[in-house]
Amino acid sequence: YEILDTVPHQRDRPDATGLKLGEATVELRDVRFAYGNGEEILKGVSFRAEGGKTTALVGPSGAGKSTIISLIPRFYDPASGQILIDGQDIAGVTKQSLRNGIAYVSQQPYLFEGSIRDNIRYGRPDATDAEIEEAARLAYAHDFILAQPEGYDTPVGEHGVTLSGGQRQRLSIARALVRNAPILLLDEATSALDTESEAAVQKALEQAMSGRTVIVIAHRLSTVVNADKIVVMKDGKVVEEGPHEELARRPDGLYARLHNLHDGAPNPPHRHIREVFGG
Repeated sequence: YEILDTVPHQRDRPDATGLKLGEATVELRDVRFAYGNGEEILKGVSFRAEGGKTTALVGPSGAGKSTIISLIPRFYDPASGQILIDGQDIAGVTKQSLRNGIAYVSQQPYLFEGSIRDNIRYGRPDATDAEIEEAARLAYAHDFILAQPEGYDTPVGEHGVTLSGGQRQRLSIARALVRNAPILLLDEATSALDTESEAAVQKALEQAMSGRTVIVIAHRLSTVVNADKIVVMKDGKVVEEGPHEELARRPDGLYARLHNLHDGAPNPPHRHIREVFGG
């Protein structure tokens, strides 16, 4: 009861309005943030993620990439600076309207006790069975679901223990797809999967990213290369940003160093960022 009675820190302002979404452009302006009284994680971060395009966040562990993903749905509020969606400061809109416009796929997919159908419907409770099955097809999950003992009505057990890592991740992507939100926050999660599962999940991710405003913490170099914009972070700051071709040509840039190491690697598209950046 103590937990249930806890008043959230990120409360709506008395004059909060509903978020009006158009192109779904996300912009950070001089955002600073620290967890509790700890040291500052974000130290004046500014960048713009254009509507309908993919912006990839890269950088070493501790650079602040996951923190940015947590601030956009207002799991936390910045200490200073602004986060705007289509020019509207998210601090002044209702959390409900903000989160209705966002889908999130985490690195560790969360499944709940219940059926496969229930777990996909969690993304949008009013989704029809037909919409759930279409989302599963787009997420490359339909075939393995039908192979389960009771198809879509198969119970998955708490945390999805009856399914493989790749299957759990594809269900979480189906959940994001059935939500049909214009903004997708993606902690790209293929690093712990075997090659076959990784290929299936990657196809599902590409489907989920199509036509949306995507901010992705990129672990695969192929995702970075194909992004419309790359934001390179280090020590809580943006140190470089731009498309792959431009950043790869900068003689002493952090991204160019990553790209040069990638060029000499076997099977380059499947190399992971953390092999170079250490995170």
